[in-house]
Amino acid sequence: MNPIFFTVNANGQIVLSDNTREDVKVHNNDVLVDTNVWTSELTAYDSKESTIIIGKYDITKQTELAGATLTLTSENDVDWSKVTLENSTAVLDENKKQIGIQWISTGTDAVIKGLPDGDYTLAETGSEFTSETDGKAYKVAEGTATFTLTDGTIANTTGTTDTVDADAADSYFYYNGTESNISLAVCDAVIGTTIIINKHDIDTEESSRVNLPDAKMKLTPQEGQTIDLSKIILTDGNVLTQTRDSIIWTTEEFISTKLENVPDGKYFLTEDAAPNGYTVVTAFSFSILSNVLVE
Repeated sequence: MNPIFFTVNANGQIVLSDNTREDVKVHNNDVLVDTNVWTSELTAYDSKESTIIIGKYDITKQTELAGATLTLTSENDVDWSKVTLENSTAVLDENKKQIGIQWISTGTDAVIKGLPDGDYTLAETGSEFTSETDGKAYKVAEGTATFTLTDGTIANTTGTTDTVDADAADSYFYYNGTESNISLAVCDAVIGTTIIINKHDIDTEESSRVNLPDAKMKLTPQEGQTIDLSKIILTDGNVLTQTRDSIIWTTEEFISTKLENVPDGKYFLTEDAAPNGYTVVTAFSFSILSNVLVE
């Protein structure tokens, strides 16, 4: 609490030097000490330390992500020495004055304590990052989210949405006051495209087709393409080798192969070895353009 300065006038009344303070109440000549003497009373109120929570999620707001850099700043005269967030660092202006804090997400919520009431700006820095949680590359949320902290709760937000958009192509800031008035989230979209590869028996009716096991498949960039395939995430297949220039895997029975984080570019898909009793498929090309598969 800030010091309280006051004087006592000739009538024995307390006079505050700052009469705008809401954390101090004065009652003059309201308290009866005995049958003949009234006195004045000054009461100081301590405010509860604020706590706000900032989460870093994937686009569905289901998986928390580690490895993103976030900043919280304010143009108000904040005493940042009283604000606590584990493993945060100071954000300084051109005059070396602290104007905020910065931290790298850890896969759990950032719990910030001790923020005074005032106006704040939340931002995610950089253009992209690779999450330590799942190894995928994510777009950072563009722009900023602003909010006012009033009595320890978030209000007057700008740059946020109150609806989770699991299919959004762009990252976004999320705030829904009916869910929580002390929580914000930054939800990021994966860079690249997810494609599904199936290996079927061509003579089986489409409605009855299942994925065949043990086909040896290879994905490579077309000539002249500078694509790093080592960052592609392959699931539901047995990876044999994966480098910047190729991914080779074998298929699993009944299961489609999923390739995530596939960047824009032109590719060849080749079957190096067919399942027992089948012949290999002729290699074919496809492209990813603006996160859309083009054959």
